[in-house]
Amino acid sequence: MATRDGHPRGAAANAHPHVCNDGSIAVVHNGIIENHKDIRTFLENNGYKLKTNTDTEVIPNLIHYFYSKTGSLRDAVVDAVRQLKGSYAIVVLAEQGNRLYAARKSSPMVVASDGKGAAVASDISALPEGCNKAIYPDDDEIVEIEGSDIRIYDLNILPVDKQAQDINISNEEFSKQGFPHFMLKEIHESVDAIKNSMAGRVKPERDTVKLGGLKDVAERLKTVDRLLIVACGTSYYAGMTGKYFIEEHCRIPVEVRLASEFRYHDEPLDGRTAILAISQSGETADTLEAVKLAKQKKLLTLGLVNVVGSSIARETDAGVYTHAGPEIGVASTKAFVCQVVCLYMIGMYISGVRSREIIEALLRIPDLMSEALAEHKAVKRMAEQISTYKNTVFIGRKYMYPLSLEAALKLKEVSYIHAEGYSAGELKHGPLALIDNNFATIALAPYNDVYDKTASNLQEVHARKGPVFAFGSDRLSDVSDISKCLIKVPGIQDYVQPFATSIYVQLLAYYAGTKLGYDVDKPRNLAKSVTVE
Repeated sequence: MATRDGHPRGAAANAHPHVCNDGSIAVVHNGIIENHKDIRTFLENNGYKLKTNTDTEVIPNLIHYFYSKTGSLRDAVVDAVRQLKGSYAIVVLAEQGNRLYAARKSSPMVVASDGKGAAVASDISALPEGCNKAIYPDDDEIVEIEGSDIRIYDLNILPVDKQAQDINISNEEFSKQGFPHFMLKEIHESVDAIKNSMAGRVKPERDTVKLGGLKDVAERLKTVDRLLIVACGTSYYAGMTGKYFIEEHCRIPVEVRLASEFRYHDEPLDGRTAILAISQSGETADTLEAVKLAKQKKLLTLGLVNVVGSSIARETDAGVYTHAGPEIGVASTKAFVCQVVCLYMIGMYISGVRSREIIEALLRIPDLMSEALAEHKAVKRMAEQISTYKNTVFIGRKYMYPLSLEAALKLKEVSYIHAEGYSAGELKHGPLALIDNNFATIALAPYNDVYDKTASNLQEVHARKGPVFAFGSDRLSDVSDISKCLIKVPGIQDYVQPFATSIYVQLLAYYAGTKLGYDVDKPRNLAKSVTVE
């Protein structure tokens, strides 16, 4: 089919690779070329006829234009890259010659060789077996690949010396290992993942933590009196959870910003503020740009990422790896709990807090998560009921508030059920208007000092004939009596509760999604790493 202006349309027309007019140069591209309309006009004025409306198609034609002038594909790639504005990772192949060229800007790229050939990918999980060392090009660098040889140049075509980094990931970690989906496998891996996050860092003999990744900026951290967390999605909710702990137990003021908003809000910042960027992939475009903005303002930048060698890990002054291991499922699960525990440790490290109670509580987390996993059949039964509703709201207070937001995100991501997360105290300020017998309320209500208030909110829902589901305590009948389904959660410290309860809500989303027949590993319209704005 074609559009009214004669351009082909549909998946086939827009699929990569895109080629230039004569088919001699092909390009694959991840990202957005912001000035593609200007380049399109330039090319059309020089006799090129573009066949699609995609921004990618201008790249091979622009390279062809410069190639016709210089006769050097490498020089043509450099000249073309100089004209591109936006974020991109591109790989270029010419019909003539035996060399690949690649370039990136604000978009992830990894290059690796297995001794016989080389590969270019956006993530190490996509590299072929046998690649055990990787090179991470920086912005405005050109990669030249010939056989298994990899050469890096800057935009002045001067050689750049880059050391390859070890890839310490087994192929087994990229398999489902008997689980029906990666998401379920990764939920179960949370127990070992959080052990890895704390290994060598939690020091019970000293009632404190040690973070080698922050050692180089230890002196600068002593001057910090405010921590500003920037993140997106699940990482943002992890930041909100960490804020509660760091402010309550470490007495450091913390603010949490959506990275996409931080970039465009000119707030007052001074040298006593440290920026902490959180990202599972370490490649989240908005978060990476927020780090760059912070560096321009001469602020101390810290990173909390899972992927070694990722862009945020390289761009920040110092940081902490979560050590969660590869996460293949698009909906983040084990990475979330690892981010939260690392935030707790970062707060303790910066403040110098020593606490036997906190250290013992942290060390107990894996057992609590294992106990939650053991309740999977009960969660599955609840999920089968939840899957019959089209609209849901999760509510909670204190640490359960950000987890309500995260729980709603998980459910909508993999089951496509409309879900919202709210502070339970906000029900009367609007959401209560939606409650009827077709709108499910899911409460995260562990027994604590605000339990009675949450129970009161649930009575309001019940009085309006709203179906109630709860993860909470059965110590008081006012919740158990009105709940269509109640799953008991342990009575533990507030700051430990998110780790156990996160297992429940992740399983709830998983079982609801599979009950409805969806591929929970690959939610529609979503990507694992959001590398464009």
